[in-house]
Amino acid sequence: MRSRETVGTDNRTGVGWTGLRRQLALAVVLGSLVSWAPAGAQSDADAGRYVSPSFGYTLAWDTDDWVVADEREPTGQSTRDFLRLTTNDADREGLVSGIVFVEGTDQDWSDPDDCVRTLAREIDVRPSRDEPIEDPDTGDAYETSGDDRSAAAYVRVSEDEDGEELRQAAMFECRADPDSDLVVAFTHVSAYVDGYFDLAYPAFEALVDSLVLPGGEPGEGDGTAANADEETDQGDGGKPGPGPGQNDEPVASDDGAPVDGDGPAGSEEPDIAPSDDPDPAPSEEPEPASGDPTEFVADEFGVSLTWDEATWAFEGEERGDGYAAVRLSSELLTTAVVPYVSGDGSVTTCLDNYVAILNERGAGTASVVIRPDGQQDITVSEDGTQLQAYVAYTDKDVPFISLIVCYSLGATDVLAIEFTGPATEIRGPEATEQIEGLLAGLRY
Repeated sequence: MRSRETVGTDNRTGVGWTGLRRQLALAVVLGSLVSWAPAGAQSDADAGRYVSPSFGYTLAWDTDDWVVADEREPTGQSTRDFLRLTTNDADREGLVSGIVFVEGTDQDWSDPDDCVRTLAREIDVRPSRDEPIEDPDTGDAYETSGDDRSAAAYVRVSEDEDGEELRQAAMFECRADPDSDLVVAFTHVSAYVDGYFDLAYPAFEALVDSLVLPGGEPGEGDGTAANADEETDQGDGGKPGPGPGQNDEPVASDDGAPVDGDGPAGSEEPDIAPSDDPDPAPSEEPEPASGDPTEFVADEFGVSLTWDEATWAFEGEERGDGYAAVRLSSELLTTAVVPYVSGDGSVTTCLDNYVAILNERGAGTASVVIRPDGQQDITVSEDGTQLQAYVAYTDKDVPFISLIVCYSLGATDVLAIEFTGPATEIRGPEATEQIEGLLAGLRY
């Protein structure tokens, strides 16, 4: 069986574009917004070439290896140029053995290591859980870390619509421009798990090594697509680990279309501005402003949060005109806790804003989940001051569900909390325990 590749449509719903632009700062602190609007053609599919419309880096590939499936440029809250390629072995039913996502930005990642970690999380790969793929030269887990280049490879395990286990190779590689903040990221998902480096990696390697950065310097390759047989800098390997799983047949990628449904209409949108604080230097570890590695305090909104370091990792904190935010992650979930000035203090407005943000992140696929009774999965307290809702969206062919929790903080302010995880696990016992544990540390 070969993996089925589908290209989604851009059916945007929710808050209008004017409102989305006004939410820019809020959206940035709510996490990675991997979304794009269709751009004018920047690739020459026949020649196998691509020029990033926003950042100017170029790529080249052998058209016998790759086909252009989609390309976008940043819009709204997005900061990334995006190119999607599929392997050139598709039959008339659209079955392919591999997908590559190429993304470039000068804002989302502090360094190549941060980029690799983010890419893995975005397609539900967890290094602490998922099996690393062996470096064929060393026998150790394939892992490279450096100032200009980082890479890692894992066996991605998911389920198909029949509940059967699917195993895919997932390779992440990030190249940094030494003369700017630009990082170019490559995500390769392949049906070939056993023998990945022999069967699938050469074409991917040639694509990555064709990268030429804006200043004209190749990103460690020679700037051509004809160097697939050359030695690559795979490093010394990382942590020792088991080899890849035995699976001779290609596997099907996740379909993951969310349940249809429209979010509630909001009355107003937050009018907030981004923080003027610069991004932390790549060598700096983020620390809460309170000085306590397990506490977030937003006195201006009367909000505080404490968490268990054994479960939650601090990812960043930001403050601006009319909002404060903290981002955390566990091995299963990512979360953002954001008190902000919404204008009306309505929990419905809070949800409306978040549906719009997730719709951007999911490139038009976000919608409130529909319960078996046909109603939207939204619960509002009797006094109208608390709300929770489940919103589904698909990002990079991976289905996610976000639990959105909103609290009214008065006549003008709200507190929005997002918990996002794999669609198959967000309601499970582990996720529920983590969510309840974090909410227990909330004071407002």
